[in-house]
Amino acid sequence: MRAGRFFSGIGYLNEQHAHVWDFVDQALPYPIFLNKQYGDDGVQLRWLAPTAQFIELGGELFRGDAFPAAGAARQGLGTQSLFAHTGGDIDPSSSYRAGVSWLRTKAIDRTTPFPDGPDDVLSGKDDTFIADAVYKWAPGGNPVETNLKLQGEFFARRERGLFNELDYSGWQTGFYAQAVYQFMPRWRVGLRYDQVDGNRQSGLLAGSAVDSQGITRRRASAMLE
Repeated sequence: MRAGRFFSGIGYLNEQHAHVWDFVDQALPYPIFLNKQYGDDGVQLRWLAPTAQFIELGGELFRGDAFPAAGAARQGLGTQSLFAHTGGDIDPSSSYRAGVSWLRTKAIDRTTPFPDGPDDVLSGKDDTFIADAVYKWAPGGNPVETNLKLQGEFFARRERGLFNELDYSGWQTGFYAQAVYQFMPRWRVGLRYDQVDGNRQSGLLAGSAVDSQGITRRRASAMLE
């Protein structure tokens, strides 16, 4: 059990601090869906199954002040999460981990600055779903000389409520995939592709901050370290 202020255990990258990221920034879904990372005041319970297969289950209750939540709804329990991870060794040189996560938040008067007009305000619920997978390879299980890591996450978000006092329902997806290869001690190279689809919305929201105008954000990055 953990209590205090911390990053949620959802997804794969969310609870990793910036100094251990493989790239200098987060993949696109993280800043768009979670404002880089979801962290808040709360309590977390994790359970590790006593089995040869790695199985971890967890749940969290948060105050609900951090994006996509706002206003500390439900008497200061405005955010809830559930997550499950499993994995293990494939052979002496390779292993994997996969997981699914769900984050539910409630926003009360969540404000989004809008440069061309008054700030946009949302009051409603947000459900974010994440599926993640990671594969690691190192000869004989020793990553000091050479190793490879493949990872990716898929995000889906559904929001509904009142946006600028109009009925609003939005649906949005995004993902990233990356590979990082250490070809000799202390030298690594990496590639990443990330994408977030435009917000598919209903309601009279043209010209607001959630009007993506059908644009899909795409980016490709390369890293040498």
